[in-house]
Order: sequence, then C-alpha cells, then structure tokens
Amino acid sequence: ENLINFKLRKAIRNIVSFGKEGNIYLNDKAPWHLIKNDKEAAGHVFNICAQAVYSLAILLGPFIPETSEKILSYLNFPKLNELSWGSINENSIRPGQSIKKPKPLFQKLEIEELKKEYKKLKEKKPEEGEKELISYEEFQKLDIRVALVENVEKVPKADKLYKLTVKLGTEKRTLVAGLAQYYTENELIGKKIVVLANLEPRKLRGITSEGMLLAADKDGVVSILVPDKDIDLGAQIK
Repeated sequence: ENLINFKLRKAIRNIVSFGKEGNIYLNDKAPWHLIKNDKEAAGHVFNICAQAVYSLAILLGPFIPETSEKILSYLNFPKLNELSWGSINENSIRPGQSIKKPKPLFQKLEIEELKKEYKKLKEKKPEEGEKELISYEEFQKLDIRVALVENVEKVPKADKLYKLTVKLGTEKRTLVAGLAQYYTENELIGKKIVVLANLEPRKLRGITSEGMLLAADKDGVVSILVPDKDIDLGAQIK
C-alpha cells in the first residue's frame, strides 16, 4: 500500500522492520541447536526463514534490484522481473527446494575505512566545470533580490557592455552587464530582474558596478532571470 501511494520512506521502514522480526524469530528458534534433537522442527523453522528471505527479495526489488536478484538466485528463483508481489505467500518455497550456498550481500566496512573514504571525498577537487559544494550558511550570506531596470546606456568603446540603473527596493544602483549582444535597451528597460546585491563593487571600463545581474548562459544563449509573478522590488530570493 505504501509503495502504491509512493510513501517510499514508510515502505522501506516497514520492510526493514519485517526483516528484523525475521531475524528475531531465527535467533529465538535457534534451529542450529534444534536440529540435533528434532530435524523436522528445525526444517520447519528454516522453511519459514527462507519464505521470509524470499519475501524480502521481492519487497526490496524497487529499492535495491541488484541485491534482490542475488537473493533470488541463491534461492533458485527466476529473475526479479518475472515475479510479482502476488507471488509472496506461505508456499513460495516448497519443501525439498534446493538452494545455493549464499555469499555475503554487502561488504562490511570498518570505521577506519569509512573515515578514509570521507577524507578522500573532502579532499577531492571538483572536475572541470563542476562547482564545489557550499554550506547552507554560506548560501545565506548571498543577498539576492528583485530589482527594476530603470535606464540602460551603452558603455563607450565596449560593444558588449550596458550600464544599467536599477531600483532595488528604496535604493538605486549602477550595474555593468555584458548583455548588449543579447538584448536591446528597450527590452531591458522596465523589466524586473534578479540581482546579487552584496557582491563587492568592481570597476569596469571606469564604471563602478554595484552588484551583478543574474542570467543563464548555455551554448551562446543568454537568458536573464526574472520573477514569474509580480513582486515588490527588493524582495529577497531565499
């Protein structure tokens, strides 16, 4: 029911709980001791446990299909895609069914190994074009706000640059943006845009740019970021 309704976390918790119950049953019955005096009773316990393992293999299929396939192969069953939840019942494994000698499904990791892997991940340098991860606290330092473009002028002797006057809440700022190849002045005037407001001021062609207009750039296509609803100037992007 949880899987059908896409309640995946609840579903996996229920499956894990079922597995734990099976483990408790196996330890309580201790068939390795029981078999010394009552082989039939021990066989019954093993059969119930095998049924539980089969059920787990089917239930875990949507989450870890490769592991489920391994379990089913040890039990001498067809591939996962040839079975269904409807195949889970108390007679899934019949008396006398042969099974293969299983191997550990997962490799046990020691604490020291985990520490080494964690250290490697921290020291790993990002690949070309890949950005380093930042913390949420670092993101909170960015002051990204909605602004209105009030005026646009071409920057002398700079074919790609515009000088923009923008209204950012109650204040006005000057931005220098390389948009002249992609937008006309009239296309920008009166448009609400998104600005990184706390970027350190920088001089470009003698003009101090007091922030950065945000835009997407891919394969020569440039698109400025704009709010999709009417919102007050100075509204913060969170």
